[in-house]
Amino acid sequence: ANFNIGFDKSNVKGLANGIEEMTFASGWASTDNKNQNDYIVRIGDPIGLVYGWLSDGYYTTSDFESYDAVKNEYLLKSGVAGTSLMGGRIGIRPGTMKLKDISGPNGTPDGVVDAYDITVIGDTNPDFAGGFGFNGTLYDFDFNVNFTYRYGNEIYNANKIQTSSRYRNGNYPNMRENMNQGNAYSYINPETGVLLKTLEELAYWNEGGNGQSPKEMWSPFSTGDAVVVPTDWAMDDASFLRLQSVTVGYTLPTKLTKHVGIQRLRFYVTGTNLFVITSYPGFDPEVSSYARNSSYSGLTPGIDFSSYPKSRAFTFGVNVTL
Repeated sequence: ANFNIGFDKSNVKGLANGIEEMTFASGWASTDNKNQNDYIVRIGDPIGLVYGWLSDGYYTTSDFESYDAVKNEYLLKSGVAGTSLMGGRIGIRPGTMKLKDISGPNGTPDGVVDAYDITVIGDTNPDFAGGFGFNGTLYDFDFNVNFTYRYGNEIYNANKIQTSSRYRNGNYPNMRENMNQGNAYSYINPETGVLLKTLEELAYWNEGGNGQSPKEMWSPFSTGDAVVVPTDWAMDDASFLRLQSVTVGYTLPTKLTKHVGIQRLRFYVTGTNLFVITSYPGFDPEVSSYARNSSYSGLTPGIDFSSYPKSRAFTFGVNVTL
């Protein structure tokens, strides 16, 4: 049997020109977040910290004072923080994603969600990682089993952001199952197809006013004219245990092979990536970093954006010793 475990306790010792911290844009969404720095490198912390906003569910009708039908505008109540980040073209209204107001110019919440509220939202570094396995023989059979594991790291699941947004040109509509009309905040009356606008109508169809459970998810916001907003909702635990490989072999008895001049004849089959146990909702918890600027790809690790999962494979073979 064998077992190994590794701990990576890295941290930044210093930056050029006396700088305390630097931020970088991964660029996974091309031009939609080309100006949004979603990773931070700072003295005393490890590389791989994701930078963004904290999600706080969605705006409900109770967050608004009134609705102006003429201007088609919703007026927030005093004390409820507003933002232009998640509104897209429709602006802030019931059902749009809500972000937490955690700071302002003076270091305290100031009633608006903006650049002062950006914070570390995830860590792509595992607490530890390694593998274990065992091998042996039983009569003429032999076997080898190997597992790999990783614990404590998070993945910046950009796929969730991409597939829960509506693009204005219609080429990439929302594609996530949990964003369907029955689960996500909707502005359409499901019985008549009429657009819902008033606070009363929205509360009735989305917030349990009709006796149903309140909608779980916010309404997908429109992108293409708004930056992609990294939030902690897109950070997922990527701990896993993977059965990396299993090999089972059988060696024919020597008394049967020596008559044809063969000292040893072994048949075997190997299976790789047979299963993985993980709570990660994506295709595979082991993903490569993604960065359009390869010069600092090592500073933006742990992004899952259209990453292809590991494949399962089987190999059959014969070993002949003459």
